Amino acid sequence: MPVGGIIMWYGALIDIPSNWQLCDGSAISSGPLFGVGNNTPDLTNRFIIGADSSLIPNTTGGSSNNGATIGSVQEGTNSFIQVVTNINVDNRPPYYALAYIMRIE
Repeated sequence: MPVGGIIMWYGALIDIPSNWQLCDGSAISSGPLFGVGNNTPDLTNRFIIGADSSLIPNTTGGSSNNGATIGSVQEGTNSFIQVVTNINVDNRPPYYALAYIMRIE
């Protein structure tokens, strides 16, 4: 695996090998990427999507909260009910959490 490669880690965070680092947005601690202004990507609570010409590598998107507001709702043929509701919707599929780690040397 080349330096900069990222994999999913099943083990405990304290057991990450010394030549790998958690992808939590922190400064790279050693190796050829150390001290050149690079941080690990912050992949905390994120999933990976393939990059292409419209999704440029190293960019982020999406939202952790999806809300909806419902305005007026028609009741019958001639009357409306005014409804104002703010709701948050969690639309994540079932998941299993693993840590992303990046090879730093």
